[in-house]
Amino acid sequence: DLTFAFSADFFNAFIQTGFKRNYYKKIELSDGDSISLSKSPLIYVDKNKVARMKLAFTQKVTGLSALAVRNPVRVEIDLILATKIDATKNTVALVVDDIDMDTVKVESNNFIWPFKGTGVRMAKQHVEDARKNMKGYVLSDELPVPTDLMGISLQLATTTFDANGYLLFH
Repeated sequence: DLTFAFSADFFNAFIQTGFKRNYYKKIELSDGDSISLSKSPLIYVDKNKVARMKLAFTQKVTGLSALAVRNPVRVEIDLILATKIDATKNTVALVVDDIDMDTVKVESNNFIWPFKGTGVRMAKQHVEDARKNMKGYVLSDELPVPTDLMGISLQLATTTFDANGYLLFH
């Protein structure tokens, strides 16, 4: 048996390079809307050994609701991540398991008085509504994990996370 350990920083370096090259600065959503990332996404492993991705993005509000908003609305969330092994291709995908609603941050100064409280609640509800569509969303269909060692094929069996911020591939 063999285990590879990769720091979350290893994956963050790839993500940050892609962000700097604007590969995914603007993300189209399934409902026709789009979000614009305001910072590079950050993968980390929390104290409960759960992989997460911190996202900070903006979204432009349109229609009648735009009258109560200082566009674009700034939002921060944590995605809870999971890995999915495809045994036929011997690859590991990174997928969204859920959105941690306790981490959703929407600043009230995004909204014009007297709509501050209502605007924050509506923005959080918008994230809650998107939650079911995000479950199972594939962020990367092939993580850069070795599949052979000096010509000897390796079969990935499981993945785990440790409290030191490492993603372990067994």
